[in-house]
Amino acid sequence: MNDLKIADASFRYPSQSRRVFENIDFEMKQGEVLLVTGRSGCGKSTLARTVANLSGHGFSTGRIFYEGREVSYIPGHELASKRGYLQQDPESQMVSLSVEDEVAFLCENLCMEPSSISKRCKEALDAVGGSHLLHRQTWSLSGGEMQKVALASILSARPGLLILDEPTANLDEDAARSFSVALEKVKRKGTMLFLVEQRIDRVLPVVDRIGLLHKGSLHINNLEEGLDAVSRQGVRIPGSLTGARPKKGSQRTRLKVKSLQVTRGGKEILRDASLNINRGDIIALTGKNGSGKTTFGLSLLNLVKKSGGTVQLNGNNITNKTTSAIAKRVGFVFQNPLHQLFCPTVFKEASLAPRNFGMNDWRSRGKSALLHMGLQEYENRPPLSLSHGQKRRLNLASVLSYNPPVLFLDEPFIGQDINCIRGIARVLKSHSSRGGAVIIVVHDEEIARYLCNRIIRVENGFLEEVCHDDTNPNTNGSGVGGTK
Repeated sequence: MNDLKIADASFRYPSQSRRVFENIDFEMKQGEVLLVTGRSGCGKSTLARTVANLSGHGFSTGRIFYEGREVSYIPGHELASKRGYLQQDPESQMVSLSVEDEVAFLCENLCMEPSSISKRCKEALDAVGGSHLLHRQTWSLSGGEMQKVALASILSARPGLLILDEPTANLDEDAARSFSVALEKVKRKGTMLFLVEQRIDRVLPVVDRIGLLHKGSLHINNLEEGLDAVSRQGVRIPGSLTGARPKKGSQRTRLKVKSLQVTRGGKEILRDASLNINRGDIIALTGKNGSGKTTFGLSLLNLVKKSGGTVQLNGNNITNKTTSAIAKRVGFVFQNPLHQLFCPTVFKEASLAPRNFGMNDWRSRGKSALLHMGLQEYENRPPLSLSHGQKRRLNLASVLSYNPPVLFLDEPFIGQDINCIRGIARVLKSHSSRGGAVIIVVHDEEIARYLCNRIIRVENGFLEEVCHDDTNPNTNGSGVGGTK
């Protein structure tokens, strides 16, 4: 008997005339791992929610069977013990104030013994490399740390089916490798894994079959044939980002940060962070989850309080300027796209900043930004109807539309296929060629080497420059201070 069966599944959102997917049939057996991938916006997350029986508002047809029973007839509490679902945005499924309560939440609702719950929580956090987070508050977590906790909260119940939507998107390289090992362990125990991923290289070691979602149809192949099929449809495979080496920036300083210090929740995040950013620089800001990358960016715009240090833009001290004043010159894209969507339509969102800043050509700026981000056909759609990857590109469009000299982009490549990555890279290279400076928080080493002329690592509260090729400045002449 097959443990999971999807029969003739179709889905359409009320605001759209076209179905996201239709007539999808597949089966999975105990211990099998199916990787589903495809271009940004093709419907992968919608399919994952359908498999989880959580498709929500929309028109769906078809039937889902688990262990021989149709899931629509399985009581909710019983189904919750049998399948775990990780959403693409881990923040959206946080329900507790503390990590300990969050990881234990599902087990407690399943009425497990307290001694068993404690053991399960410890094992689940260990599996995702998050044991040090046990006594933290969930609101204080970074995006990557939040993803670890969300994963642990699902693993703690030990369901027979795991449905994971972009589970490694916010994880650093070490955490992603640890997660792959954890997946191998649960696979050996017979757990079925339905994975949605753009970074397929991170999960390939555990994958049995690959499903390509393309134009509403799901095409499932073995590993070798599947890799060939997805590479032809714009899905990124290892080594697919190639091109000319990034050029050095000029020697003219655009942004100068000196001895920056930030303490949050009683913990010192940045202790002596110094950095000179030149015109034309595209900088990759790397480091482990929770190291302070996002905090560094937030502090530039005074979105978090600094306890020391100075920030200069074009030679002018902006350390104590208001956020609104700094934002005219420093464009910021948040890690969570939902934190930066305000308007009823995609076009109004893209043109919001230039309009608010009094730019007479705000309409053409908004349309041009959407064109560069490949979103022009969605300009009348509500932003919340876009896929996660499309929302990320809309965030970028809303900042690029007013052309600030400095861009700080927090994980802009999450949820993007290879064509979208190349398109974003072209826009950022063009921005830097005109004297702009770009700082990108990124855990993707291949993207960092492909796009950035400098790589900066955040570690133990300091900034440290990392050389990756002979076009990359070294620490002796980089203007990086606060190194260990």
